[in-house]
Amino acid sequence: TLENTLWKSIYCQCWSTTEESIPMWEIYSSDYESVKVSTTIRKLYNSLYYEYGELYDTFIGRVLYNSDRVVLEYLKKNSMEWIYDKSGLGIAKSLLIKRNIFSHENEVRLIYNSFGRIEHDFVQYQINPNILFDEIVLDSRLSNEKFEENKDSILKLGWEKIVKKSNIYDSPLDFYI
Repeated sequence: TLENTLWKSIYCQCWSTTEESIPMWEIYSSDYESVKVSTTIRKLYNSLYYEYGELYDTFIGRVLYNSDRVVLEYLKKNSMEWIYDKSGLGIAKSLLIKRNIFSHENEVRLIYNSFGRIEHDFVQYQINPNILFDEIVLDSRLSNEKFEENKDSILKLGWEKIVKKSNIYDSPLDFYI
């Protein structure tokens, strides 16, 4: 069906505009081994756009959060128009609204519509981390020894910038001692 073909052609990366939050570390770093990378909207968009080249395929936008009722009404009102929008913008818009319960994510989404040219579970593309990312931050719950070990591993992979450890779980008193 048209609907299945459309959704098999859509790929999305989710990024947060929140610098750091305890819920994000706890959700995505349950083993304390995750990293936080930062970048800019322009670098993020360009990383995908330059790989696939066609302007109408690549979209980036901030997710809007609203009540369950408003989200449902918004999707009902616009879904048929979006499905038949040949530019792909309608499909991208459908991915930029979520329920308020997720508002802590403060999401920006990078969206690629392959228009059926790719139908895999994910799309891989080449990036240069030293160009795309501005910094790498490791989980503050790591021991100092494990932090140094992970930092060394990242530097050995060719990272040329600073690797730091988050201080989000530190007590405010720790800053004055």
